[in-house]
Amino acid sequence: MPKCGSENPDSKKFCRECGTKLTRICPQCGPEKLSAEQTYDIMDRVYEILIHKVYDFDGTVNGER
Repeated sequence: MPKCGSENPDSKKFCRECGTKLTRICPQCGPEKLSAEQTYDIMDRVYEILIHKVYDFDGTVNGER
C-alpha cells in the first residue's frame, strides 16, 4: 500500500492517487532480491536485444556498428 493510503487494484503498477510504484510481495517469500550477477545477466541480454534493433535501422551504438 502506498504512503497516501489509497487502495489500488492488484493489476495496477502505480498508485492512482500519488503515483508511487506499487510492489507485489509474496507473503511466503518476501520481496525478490537478485544478486549483482543475476542483474548483470538480465541487463546484458536486454542490451543485446536493443543493440540489434538499433542496427536494424542502420543506427550506431557508441560510434560502432
